[in-house]
Amino acid sequence: MRHILMAAAASAALMFAAGCGSGGAEEPAGSKDETPVQEAVKAPEAIPATPEPVVAPAVPAAPKTPKEVARELARAAARGDARAQSKLGDMFYVGRGVVRDRAEAVRLYRLAAEQGDVHAVEMLKEIAVSSKKAVEGK
Repeated sequence: MRHILMAAAASAALMFAAGCGSGGAEEPAGSKDETPVQEAVKAPEAIPATPEPVVAPAVPAAPKTPKEVARELARAAARGDARAQSKLGDMFYVGRGVVRDRAEAVRLYRLAAEQGDVHAVEMLKEIAVSSKKAVEGK
């Protein structure tokens, strides 16, 4: 008998939560007395019909060699990309991925500096100072 009473109480609670125990007159959705469970039961359109697809994380690309980076930067630099010109200038300045060529580095820095690249301007200043010191023998 005790189990029957517990089952009846649980059933009544579920009916109340679902809005069936309100005495027949339903209140409009979003009323103050409505619980979130009642809103969810009354508004099935809020539940998406199909779940959103799960997108697998992108596999990171294999690290590029300095030569590959230099090739890509050279393409972008040829299109007039100031940042690429400056970065490629860095590569020529130190000889990373390309044959070390300070004259080419200065040419690229000048192109980038003309477009307002701050790093290129700073590198040109540094090269000018180091060249002056080399000439003076300091």
